Amino acid sequence: MAQPPETPDQATEHAKSYVEPFIYDTIAEPTYLQTLLVEDIYLLGGQFAILCQFDHPALAKGSYTHSSFATRIANRLQNTARFLNTAVFGTQRQRNTIFSVIHKYHAHVKGEGYDANDPDLHKWTAATLFVAIVVVHEAVFGKLPYDLLEILYKESAVFETSLRMPPEMWPATLDDF
Repeated sequence: MAQPPETPDQATEHAKSYVEPFIYDTIAEPTYLQTLLVEDIYLLGGQFAILCQFDHPALAKGSYTHSSFATRIANRLQNTARFLNTAVFGTQRQRNTIFSVIHKYHAHVKGEGYDANDPDLHKWTAATLFVAIVVVHEAVFGKLPYDLLEILYKESAVFETSLRMPPEMWPATLDDF
């Protein structure tokens, strides 16, 4: 059954409790990502990235313990796409809104051996998103020239800085990656 809409009092209370999320500045504006991600084909990389994310033991344990992922696969993909679109195309206000929701949910995901606010897990997540974009691109369009791959790599830092990972944790070059 659908929940009734918020009353004006509830909306006011929610607005009072809203805390603007801290988001690091990104390493490079995602202009090349913007030219790529307008193609729907890159959505295929979302499930691949999610599966790769679960290869990290701490991320897998946290997701297993705190998520109903197995029954929400389509929803998880939709949320991943929403995150990617907002990180790459969103205004600052849109980014703040979406990222504050993500940070709110992540705040409760912690236990022995995992914490959803662990910057190393955010680095892993960003790495899987970068790799997924490359895999889809190369499968459909062919190999990216190294200079464009390097640009794509630097711009993909937007995914980790949005998840509260300090930009200096992202390896400086693709070769360091």
